[in-house]
Amino acid sequence: GKLKRLLLSNNRLIKIPNTVYDLRALESLDISSNLIDLVPGNIRALTELSFLDISRNRLKALTLDIFCMPNLTSLDLSHNMLVRANYDAQTSAQLSENLKLLDMSYNRFPDIPSIVILLQGLEELDLSH
Repeated sequence: GKLKRLLLSNNRLIKIPNTVYDLRALESLDISSNLIDLVPGNIRALTELSFLDISRNRLKALTLDIFCMPNLTSLDLSHNMLVRANYDAQTSAQLSENLKLLDMSYNRFPDIPSIVILLQGLEELDLSH
């Protein structure tokens, strides 16, 4: 498929539809304002994705695969229920160096998530509450 931009916000989705992972040309995905509580590791199949908005959902934990997407430059995880975003040695070797903007505001982090230290290309980080 040639679809480059997909907007699925405000659909009361409880998970990302499996068909989304087949849209290999996708560059922009907005799944904000839904009821999603998990982003599975197969999000990495979307290798062309540069913009991902998962704000205003019910995420409590993160798969670190989301930080390993090679072309992702903007990631919005704001207004969720995240309490941690830690890394392991295996993941840190694969972290994207292209992620420039990361919005993790309005979550439940007790301190600065350790993952942000390793994101080499990061230019803007929002952890406000």
